Amino acid sequence: MFDTSDQQGCYGALSRYPNLGDTLAKLTQTTGNGSGRVINLQNGTWRIGRHSANDFMIDHPSVSLFHAEFKVREIGVSFQDIGSTNGSFLNSERFVHGMIGDRQVLKLGVIEFLVEIPQSIIQPIRAPTIEQKHANFLNDGTPACQNHPEQQAEHRCSKCEETFCDQCVRRTGLVGRASLVFCPSCSGKCGSELSKDSRKNKKSLLARIAHALYLTRQKNR
Repeated sequence: MFDTSDQQGCYGALSRYPNLGDTLAKLTQTTGNGSGRVINLQNGTWRIGRHSANDFMIDHPSVSLFHAEFKVREIGVSFQDIGSTNGSFLNSERFVHGMIGDRQVLKLGVIEFLVEIPQSIIQPIRAPTIEQKHANFLNDGTPACQNHPEQQAEHRCSKCEETFCDQCVRRTGLVGRASLVFCPSCSGKCGSELSKDSRKNKKSLLARIAHALYLTRQKNR
């Protein structure tokens, strides 16, 4: 049921009106015999009109027996005129259905109310920060260690494809046998000879560029 009182002040735990508990909206009557009366709206559906069967009764001939309905939720307050004779108005504009806002003036017949709706503080949910991994290279294009960007990488992980220098990887194996090399980030198996492959690929790339320049010069002759 509507909570009707003469209490002036605040309402809504997450709002500018912190002292009225579960109240989510407030209507203060500003005209008529009941001027100054406060209606505290809580979560739910409420009817207002001239008949005593309403949740809140307004004893004025301009107000219909069953004039309007409020639907109050934590996300806002919606209003519905339910076929009144003299109509409903929001900020002097004819109003049948929609959301009502803070500091607006709602008129039922000729009876006016000041609407006050708490402004909830919504904290956005922040996505967890994910550390971005980027490929590192030395100035000459040789792959660099993920942890030591100034050092040439010797190993590439077959799982996460990150590159590491020899001092970063983890090794295991029997004495006298070739050791297995594992990634320090994901524990995937690492391949070696990365630096040799890099130099080979680098040389191959330079050879292709030189060959392309040679063909261009031959064509322009």
